[in-house]
Amino acid sequence: MQPAQRFLLRIVGSVMLALSVLLAWKSHWFHADRDLSRYPHLQLAYATAQFERVTHYRGSITKQIVLVARDGTRYEMEDGVWKSRFDGPALASRLSGGGTVHAWVHPEYPRTLRGITGGAVDIPPEWGLAYDQRNMHLGVWVDGVMAIVGAALIGWPLGKVRVLRVIRG
Repeated sequence: MQPAQRFLLRIVGSVMLALSVLLAWKSHWFHADRDLSRYPHLQLAYATAQFERVTHYRGSITKQIVLVARDGTRYEMEDGVWKSRFDGPALASRLSGGGTVHAWVHPEYPRTLRGITGGAVDIPPEWGLAYDQRNMHLGVWVDGVMAIVGAALIGWPLGKVRVLRVIRG
């Protein structure tokens, strides 16, 4: 392998390792709440509900239920919270009449709903907590793979002599 190629691999490895550290730091070292004590809750008076399918620039699709408050503020609930138990358009239609619900929101994103009770449909906040915990567990695996690949690229190629020294102890 040429020195320039080795240098490029080390740069790519360093970038991957730095990104994995940044991702872990940004997510508070993949802290997932164990209970709902940090989740703020409020009485939410909303005028209507909508089902939205958002297509992103690379083709990925996000589905969400949006409760629109009387003042126009939008509160969104991602499909990962409710999709295993409800159909999106049917859920939006049941909530579309408006009303007042007791709502739990994400601790860091005050317009992101994690549960509602007391309305036409109850979505327990525990479902939102479980969704957040699943996301954090997935993040740990993705970040771990990035860190291992980054470290491997920094040390690539190990060479035959160095590998034998590591194996023999």
